[in-house]
Amino acid sequence: MKYCFLSTLYRIEITEFLGHGYQIIPGLYLSNDLEQAKKLITPSFVEAAGGLETRALHNADAFVYSIGEWESQCQEEKEKIRVLGKFLDIVHLFLNTLWFIKDCSVNQEIGFFEYPFRNSYSSVSSNFRGVLFTTAEGSFRKTRFTREELRVAREVIRLFGPREKLNPFIEDTHKDEPYSGVDRFSLCLFFLQAARTMSYVPVKIAFYCTCFESLVSTDPSETAHKVAERVAILLKQKDNPSGIFKSLKKAYGIRSKTVHGSLIKMSDRECVKLSTLCDEYLRDILITFLRNSNLMDILMGRPEKIDDFFLKKVLEERNTS
Repeated sequence: MKYCFLSTLYRIEITEFLGHGYQIIPGLYLSNDLEQAKKLITPSFVEAAGGLETRALHNADAFVYSIGEWESQCQEEKEKIRVLGKFLDIVHLFLNTLWFIKDCSVNQEIGFFEYPFRNSYSSVSSNFRGVLFTTAEGSFRKTRFTREELRVAREVIRLFGPREKLNPFIEDTHKDEPYSGVDRFSLCLFFLQAARTMSYVPVKIAFYCTCFESLVSTDPSETAHKVAERVAILLKQKDNPSGIFKSLKKAYGIRSKTVHGSLIKMSDRECVKLSTLCDEYLRDILITFLRNSNLMDILMGRPEKIDDFFLKKVLEERNTS
């Protein structure tokens, strides 16, 4: 029998008309054709979602949907909620990959799952993800994306885990020790989500610092200096290393004052500028790791391997200066 998943997106402007939709993963589409969205709204949907959610779909910036065949072995509501949750997680992952293209605050609303779709005895389940992304400025802003940028975001999705994780109908299997296999890159992404959901900029900066620290730090001694130096080394081709170093040292100063409850003696404008720089540096460094398998291998290696890599880079810089 057929199913239909549907969820709206806000604060996104897509420059091209997507019509039937742009495929994010097999079977899941992104569209800005609201007439297409209206075709997915059934009497069962209106009855379950109500007038407010139905009108929200009519006025959305974009929406994601999936229609397909699903022969469920279990008709219980909890099974439909599980599949709906997987769809919402995949959309959430896509929203995270949009950040890899540029700073944005694109968010999803409630997701709906109708099964069987367009059937006299269909039921509609709903759920949501309680996460609201903000920009590096701590605000909400509509961001423009081209079709080419959507393509790049789709490519980034493929770098995040095995294909079965992108199949909403395959149930997740958890290890007995779920925390034991979390690597540096994954930890950084956890902290990044915390940073992006924070609207108070000093705390946002503190989370950015933790992101950098989880990637390149190996011990608690001289953390601010080491992290600033190592990030500057990795991004020296993109910006002035001295400028990166000084900016991150300032960021760590904000972090220290924030987590210890001290007053921030910096204007809002300066704080926002520093947060924006941290956001840009973090995006650049994550993309650098994703595109360089050798660097990623070092990152995933033992702390001694990471220390040796950066020591060699520091000595090279001194010998050439």
